[in-house]
Amino acid sequence: MIRMISGVGLFFGFVAASCAQVVTINFDTAPGGGAVASGAVVNALYASQGVTFSRTATGAVCNDGNIYANNDRPVDFTISSAPNVVSTCSPPIASDISEPNFGAIRADFASTASHVCINVRPDGGTDTAVLRAYDAGTSLLTSATSAAGVIQTLCVSAAGIRRVEFSGAGAGFERFDDLVITFASASATPVPDLSPLALLALVATLLAFGVRLAR
Repeated sequence: MIRMISGVGLFFGFVAASCAQVVTINFDTAPGGGAVASGAVVNALYASQGVTFSRTATGAVCNDGNIYANNDRPVDFTISSAPNVVSTCSPPIASDISEPNFGAIRADFASTASHVCINVRPDGGTDTAVLRAYDAGTSLLTSATSAAGVIQTLCVSAAGIRRVEFSGAGAGFERFDDLVITFASASATPVPDLSPLALLALVATLLAFGVRLAR
């Protein structure tokens, strides 16, 4: 009996796990597999993966509204993928940004996410980065601030994330790379509801499968 329940549990565990989709955007490789050139505008480059980028309204430098792949990547930023980072500035301008001067990078999601991470590298020992998550409206769900002066992966988790914003916090300057999004659903195609008879047939099939495992 225990083996039967375990078999059914494994099946439903597999179904639940398959409903999540992790997307990694490294700003080095386009969705089709081609290389992303330094200086390329990435605003809609990853739209096919459910992510678009824009710049927040604040800041007075690099304010053309675009988000760029920028190969100004320090060699000690080893947790990030080479050659590009993401920035509000295009090369040859440095890629490090602070929110008061350069605004924040905004990533909008085509579907709901539950977990978002970004690699961060501070310029100095007191610099920090901020990552904020919002729902489909304007409500802040949660935020995270990096440890001062530490190269790290900064993450936020919440139900219903539809966009994030990240930048150097306050006067702090940071570089960013490798945005990782865990979407709540692997497909935008709605799954039809099961009728009572179909649900009963599914349960019977699973029970029969469990009985065979128990033998």
